[in-house]
Amino acid sequence: MIEVMELIYEKIGEVLDKAVKILSAHPLCDYCLGRQFSTLVYGAGNDEKGKAIKLSLIMLSLLQGKDSEEARSILRTLASTGFKPAIKTLQALGEEAPEARPC
Repeated sequence: MIEVMELIYEKIGEVLDKAVKILSAHPLCDYCLGRQFSTLVYGAGNDEKGKAIKLSLIMLSLLQGKDSEEARSILRTLASTGFKPAIKTLQALGEEAPEARPC
């Protein structure tokens, strides 16, 4: 069971790393981000997949520590897509959110 969980964590990490790279280059909306991972989940819309990925990135960023520059960089990247939870999280951390760029 432990080996299976380690593999799952590794694969989830790969998806999230890929999402950060994509979002750093292109400010995608939830739908367009979810479309990049369309073959991973069936029965959920692309917008749901994109939102789930972005929310996961926020949670994992905060687990790194609120003062982590890498975490804040990821939050700024997400906020630049207009993702409201990332904008509100940055504001709660006392940081101004960047201007949203269109998808």
